[in-house]
Amino acid sequence: MKVEDILSYELLNKLYSEDKLSDSEIAKQYGLGLGQVHRLRNKLRIRTIADYERHSKQTLDQQEKALIVGLLLGDGHMRLQKGSNTNPGLMLEQSVKHQEYIYWLRDCLKDWVKDPLRPLTQNRHTSHDKTYHSYSFQTVHHPAFFELYHMFYKDGRKKLDIPAISQYFNVLSLAAWIMDDGSLTGNCKRNSIATNCFTLQEVSELRELLANRFKLKTWCCKRTTVNTISYEIAFDKKSSIELSNILRDIVVPSMQYKLLSSETTRQ
Repeated sequence: MKVEDILSYELLNKLYSEDKLSDSEIAKQYGLGLGQVHRLRNKLRIRTIADYERHSKQTLDQQEKALIVGLLLGDGHMRLQKGSNTNPGLMLEQSVKHQEYIYWLRDCLKDWVKDPLRPLTQNRHTSHDKTYHSYSFQTVHHPAFFELYHMFYKDGRKKLDIPAISQYFNVLSLAAWIMDDGSLTGNCKRNSIATNCFTLQEVSELRELLANRFKLKTWCCKRTTVNTISYEIAFDKKSSIELSNILRDIVVPSMQYKLLSSETTRQ
């Protein structure tokens, strides 16, 4: 029996284009060879579906966008895949002591991870004779990430489009940003955010965003070394208390050390 007698154009098009079954899945279902299905599909001129088109979701929801905005302000980064069908994907990595946090992130973004039940990748880095261990994962590469990619990257380098970012910047964004790059400063117990990779203009616009969105008062701290000048955002004491109260129910338990204690904020 010819392959065409088993798979008509209508049936093959439905299985492949509408039901999103792969050539191998169709071949297995009908007892055919992979090559037979592939050649028939080419003969019938049924368009090849890209991997991203098979993904269960095709658009990011508002909370996913908000979370990714916070992550890209922090330690997260996006990378374009190689090849002709170039789409962005999100890469996240945290030290082993932040294992709870990165598993939480993976759960929040599980709809965009190829195998969300697979253990996280374990990494080993050596620097200045010291060894560091971390966990990491990445999302699928998908056109749905292009909107966010263009908010943070220009010509492959980070460059912030603050007006675009502000569309999605909410309390979840702020929580992710603090968990990534936030800290408490010494005995003053005030919050700060490391914004070392951003320009002074970008830091100023981010401070304005914090003031407009959450009424948080900050100032810009200049950090200088022999070769570099960088900036960080510092919160005053009142705004540090407000920040901790806003985020306490969102920040994961192992990252609560980046917030003022509830006893402190009640005083």
